[in-house]
Amino acid sequence: MKQVFRYSALTVAVCASVGLSGCKLSDLVDGDEKTSFVALQGTATTTDGPMVGARVDIKDANGAEYVAYVESSGYFSLEQDPEDEDTEYSPLEGPIILRVDYNEQTYHSVLCNVVYSQFGSTIDTVNVHTLTDFVMRGTADVGEAYDVWNDGASGDFCSNTGFIWNFNDLAYSLEGNGTFNFFNTLFSADNTGFDSVLRNFDPESFNPETDLDEAPSDFHIVDGLGSLVSTPGTAWNGTATGTFAGETVNEVGEGIQIDITPEGLTETLEDLLSGAVENEVELQSLSISAQGDGIGEVGTTAVVRLKGSAAVAGAELVSKSFDITLDLELVEGELIPPIFIIDPIIIGPA
Repeated sequence: MKQVFRYSALTVAVCASVGLSGCKLSDLVDGDEKTSFVALQGTATTTDGPMVGARVDIKDANGAEYVAYVESSGYFSLEQDPEDEDTEYSPLEGPIILRVDYNEQTYHSVLCNVVYSQFGSTIDTVNVHTLTDFVMRGTADVGEAYDVWNDGASGDFCSNTGFIWNFNDLAYSLEGNGTFNFFNTLFSADNTGFDSVLRNFDPESFNPETDLDEAPSDFHIVDGLGSLVSTPGTAWNGTATGTFAGETVNEVGEGIQIDITPEGLTETLEDLLSGAVENEVELQSLSISAQGDGIGEVGTTAVVRLKGSAAVAGAELVSKSFDITLDLELVEGELIPPIFIIDPIIIGPA
């Protein structure tokens, strides 16, 4: 990435070890700072209520598998501890598929981008319920998706704009749902709010030909900045404001190529802090929190906060803190509608 922001004299250089291919946020954190954290959370429920006691099978992009269990409230979480000597620590990498067998039915869900750092204040969220499974079945065959997820099956959803349009249209068609993102927004399985909408949904009687309305172009589901689908070729206008080593950072950029992922944001931070100071700087910790509106259409807005510390090389290493906020608007990379929105032959219950 080449100079995405117009730099001021207050920016600094970041070491080449940050933002390179294969670099993970877990590699950037000093061992003394690692601790137990919740890597993934969600709500698992059906039209009849929470999937109490159910096992949630989780598989990430590398084929690594994890297990979580559903509490009486419907909440589940995957906790990891990089310092636990009894388990091998492997950071989650998106895309992620989830599968739950419950009451002789199988339910699926997906998280296409792991956006948030485990060292940030926000936890990656992905729910598993009747509607997440319904949307996935309306997009592609999920029968063997879990087993072959890291062998190309993830592309049937996470590189498929039809997945987004299926979700968008179904969300628009559900009375009472509004723009609620039922894939990636935590909710209570207590028959209130969205859960009451879910409990009124009957996958066996829902007919896409008669019950599905095509969402208008200005209808946007609130999305976790790419958590549902990865869209290449995105460009953003925006500002970067904050502090580094007690100095002010205030930059402006147009047409910035940014991936809202840990790796992409790390690369952006590298470019942002590159410039005037010749001393090499190595990130010691990085936390990310992000939020936004839209599902990849032009006009999507995003606010991303990058916070942590870096070691500045000199006569001796000196640790300096940074706290930078990116305020962005998507200006290129809108989704292309698929030819077929939902195949009524594929969509339906397990």
